[in-house]
Amino acid sequence: MSPAVIALIILGIVVFFYVTEWLPIAVTTVLGCLALVWLQVAKFSVAFSGFAADTLWLVMGMVMVGAALFETGLANEMGRSIIKFIGASEKKIILIVYPLAMLMSAFLNNTSTTATFTPIIQAISAKSKGLVSAKKLLMPLAFAATSGGMLTLVGSTPPVIVHGLMISLKLPTFGFFEWGYVGLPICIALIIYTMTIGQAFAKRMWKNEIEEESKAQLDVVIEHVEQPKNKMWLAGGVLAFCILGFILQPQFETNKAFSFTLGTVAITGAMLTVVLRTMSIKRLYELTDWNTFFVLGGAIGFAAGLDKSGAGKLIADTAIYYVGNQSPFVIFATFCLVGVLLTQMMSNTATTAMMAPIGIFVANGMGFSPLPLLMGLATVCAAAYMTPVGTPPNTIVLGPGKYKFMDYMKMGGIFQLVSFIIVIFLVPMIWPL
Repeated sequence: MSPAVIALIILGIVVFFYVTEWLPIAVTTVLGCLALVWLQVAKFSVAFSGFAADTLWLVMGMVMVGAALFETGLANEMGRSIIKFIGASEKKIILIVYPLAMLMSAFLNNTSTTATFTPIIQAISAKSKGLVSAKKLLMPLAFAATSGGMLTLVGSTPPVIVHGLMISLKLPTFGFFEWGYVGLPICIALIIYTMTIGQAFAKRMWKNEIEEESKAQLDVVIEHVEQPKNKMWLAGGVLAFCILGFILQPQFETNKAFSFTLGTVAITGAMLTVVLRTMSIKRLYELTDWNTFFVLGGAIGFAAGLDKSGAGKLIADTAIYYVGNQSPFVIFATFCLVGVLLTQMMSNTATTAMMAPIGIFVANGMGFSPLPLLMGLATVCAAAYMTPVGTPPNTIVLGPGKYKFMDYMKMGGIFQLVSFIIVIFLVPMIWPL
């Protein structure tokens, strides 16, 4: 049996345990990595490479900085200020905070944006006296940050990969803001979805949890508001340092003399929270969501193992083979559908890098433009809403929102369908097949 087939069997088992949650998601994820190693599908260094990934340390660093915001009471003050400005209204938060998160994600990193806004949403909920539910808002916040990354070339990784491939093959490239032709309608659709179907669905799905979750968050914030003001400002300074680092990082990415990663910035910020005595190291350990650490680190490594095994390419090649004689639109829609499905469990970087050359080959062979396939692929790979491991933003809110795997399938699955329909019908209208 080939490594690709074994990897697909392991993937099927992992998905089964994700859905049933017979085991904690973090345990399932790490066991999936171990299965890849024990069955000789991937080396240990590959299967557990996620724990050395920059994305993991970006997330964990910002989770720790967020903990400092809560511990010093700064998140509480930020929540109070936002409520004073816009009121304790979930709809106003959706209309004001979400577009701001989308805009930040368009130019910064959607992971850091989500990590920055998560404690703020939690604090708003805690100060709202039950009028604002963090559980109802955190998952859509992650979706908003993910969607905002589709507005520009640098908002997420898939467009950058496609852009580089197009340059290397001397194909006409998409403009910096041209990605927004598809990304902006998806962002608008998300706002409308969240305010209507999403909110109504959330109320029914989490009816018994919302009040309890809100009270628990209130207790946490009240416990830590009485802190010296200087600690609050130091925590704010650390957050400002991180945001500034995120803004400047792309300028140094290709600098041979001096360069740093987003993860370097975030984990530096996390260490500064202890060095500056905003919180003790023991308290940092207590407030850090270690479930996120194992889920994200394991998911990145598992995705790397799937990629190395050839499982993703096997799925893509099989799908294209069966629709090879169909119309260009059917091929385009199938191509995007495969991208949607693969990126729920594999990294969007690996999925895009693997499928983009296939798309160009198929388009050239069938005699139509590769541009719509590349735009469609990059967009659907950047938009993974159906699983907690589809994108880092989804994983970040998993712990704070106390979500289950099926919560993402239900809430994210509906909008995944909406965004997919937008892509397959809008892209061919702008870039004809």
